[in-house]
Amino acid sequence: TYGSPSKNSDLKTNLTISGHNNLVRASSASLPADTIVGKCPLLGPLQLHGGLSETHALFSHSPAIDVGNNAFGSTYDQRGSPFARVSGPPGSPILTADIGSYEVNQADKIFDTNFEGCP
Repeated sequence: TYGSPSKNSDLKTNLTISGHNNLVRASSASLPADTIVGKCPLLGPLQLHGGLSETHALFSHSPAIDVGNNAFGSTYDQRGSPFARVSGPPGSPILTADIGSYEVNQADKIFDTNFEGCP
């Protein structure tokens, strides 16, 4: 929500959205075709996950996993080395970036069941 009184929208209508591979919970603005709309991002709390800045980890079934892009060719995510900007399931020949600043290292997954939820 935003504003006062609260409005149930992530974005105001007077915005022009030109980015790609975004996840928006609710919007009345026009969005690019590759935007994921209406899905809970399934983010963990803002905290240190390595690196110098806090990030929101993506939960195991986040719709942001493997649908981002690495158009700038970054080697590492926001946390820096050794956190790769792109990853994929173990043995996969295709590595795809996640949406956002945090890349899930799928080789490190221990549990892959839906323990998380979104209100």
